[in-house]
Amino acid sequence: MDFLNLVKDVGIPLALLIVAVITLWKVWRLDSKTLQAKLDEKDNRIIQLYELLARPVLEKLGNTAIAELEALNKSIEKADPSCKK
Repeated sequence: MDFLNLVKDVGIPLALLIVAVITLWKVWRLDSKTLQAKLDEKDNRIIQLYELLARPVLEKLGNTAIAELEALNKSIEKADPSCKK
């Protein structure tokens, strides 16, 4: 619906109000999409930094846990030789 037909149908003040509301709604949608994109970008960056910082710590914890389990397994095998694989 173009503005002139809207003016003919409802008058100038109401037509201006309708156009203003539609324009504001479009701007709000665009702003919210832009804001969401920025937030997604920041979220991805935070996740990348977390992975970068946490990965060495998690690998160390995992390796320590594996070493402890292997040591426990060896001690169990020494205590009870029938438990061997």
